[in-house]
Amino acid sequence: MFRSFLIIAITIHMTQGQKILLKDLEAITLHRGHKTTGRRMSPITQLKCVGGCQIRQPSTVQCQNKGSDGTDVQWECLAELDDKYKFGRIEVVCEGYEYPSDPYILTGSCGLEYTIEYTSKGHNENNDFIGGVFMLVIIFAIIGANCGGGPTRSNASLGGAFLGGVAASSYYGRSRCGYSSSRMSSGFGGTRRR
Repeated sequence: MFRSFLIIAITIHMTQGQKILLKDLEAITLHRGHKTTGRRMSPITQLKCVGGCQIRQPSTVQCQNKGSDGTDVQWECLAELDDKYKFGRIEVVCEGYEYPSDPYILTGSCGLEYTIEYTSKGHNENNDFIGGVFMLVIIFAIIGANCGGGPTRSNASLGGAFLGGVAASSYYGRSRCGYSSSRMSSGFGGTRRR
């Protein structure tokens, strides 16, 4: 029993704190809510959105080493996103083993910082929704200007029609956002050392 425990403890110790040449790291898989490893520095969040973060974030991202630009490793990162959004800027952040620019990194220390942008579909749907709301505001202003004075049956009908239009527009906008499809989105970027 003690021997089994000792073997497990040695195995865990050997896998923690290892170093690897960054250029030899072929792929990394990162998860929302998880932390990286840390040796010289504190662990960081594996997935960190730094722009366009108001949408639902990917739960898992896989980044593949695509070679070097002559300075450092370049990455392609893939994740499932709503089809109205895509990756913008991405940057893989890794801890240098002995110092920030060390060609060796601490195993498990890499995280991803990224931004989210609209796809062309997302831009079109967002513009359509804003245009619809703007038209409803104009209609309300016209109704208000033409229906001055006390409440009448026709004022009430126009008001009801307006409120119905606002409700339908709001429901339509929410339902489009709630039921849109997803797709694999890729982004390309480099490496930053810490």
